[in-house]
Amino acid sequence: MGRIAGILKGICRYLVAAAVGVALSAAVAAVTAQLGKDGSAVMAAYAEAAPPAAKEKALRKTGSEREGAGKKEAGREEAGEGTAGGWKEGRMLAGEALAEDVLALRQARKQRQEGIAQTKEARQEAEKGQAAEKGQEAGKGQEAEASRGAEDGQQAAAGGEARQAASVIRYSQGDYEVLKRIVEAEAGICDTKGRILVANVVINRVRDSGFPDTITGVVYQKSQFSPVSDGSLESCTVTPETVEAVDRALAGEDYSQGALYFMNRRQSKSGNVSWFDKSLTYLFQHDRHEFFK
Repeated sequence: MGRIAGILKGICRYLVAAAVGVALSAAVAAVTAQLGKDGSAVMAAYAEAAPPAAKEKALRKTGSEREGAGKKEAGREEAGEGTAGGWKEGRMLAGEALAEDVLALRQARKQRQEGIAQTKEARQEAEKGQAAEKGQEAGKGQEAEASRGAEDGQQAAAGGEARQAASVIRYSQGDYEVLKRIVEAEAGICDTKGRILVANVVINRVRDSGFPDTITGVVYQKSQFSPVSDGSLESCTVTPETVEAVDRALAGEDYSQGALYFMNRRQSKSGNVSWFDKSLTYLFQHDRHEFFK
């Protein structure tokens, strides 16, 4: 029992010591927190109550702390100002760079627009030049065509004069048309020689004093050519073969042996046939026509 009582006493002493330790720890924590909130006031109060040496030491410590705090605050302010200045300078540099980019873009756009305008102007000038060249070429073409027309007209006139000069008789354009029609109406179904022979007879009459002295007068002389009285002279269509035969006869090609008359015995009236046989001299026959003088 005495041993147990000793153990219990030891435990009690330990518990008391532990409780005291906890109380001291709490007191120290409270004091430390209060010093953290207002350490300067405590140190000042301590300095007033402390001896002169301790007071001076406390004041030096307080001043040093204040000076350190001031330096820290000044450092923070300088750092803030430095940061603000850096941001301001950065913004200014960025603005200047942006302005330079905008100016460069405007200059490039202006140069591009000027280039487009110059290209358009050059294209318009080229189109004007091409139009002028085309106009000049067209003018030259018209002049050349007019010149060719004049030359053709001169050649045609010269050809007409040459044909008149080479012809065995003189005749007008109207005479020429009448001769083509009478040859077509009388010998349109004959060969070229047969057509030339009919033209020869008309020409021979123009040259003979017993007949009118023009082709038109000979053809339209009363009761001489049946196509005049039956209307076939005006209604016939002249063919190129007849034109060739007439031109050859007017140029002097002559197979007529001087004949002044011809007839188609099968198609002529009996009285006319009798007159031909009794009054005229028979020369020859070609195709359907018999020729007399």
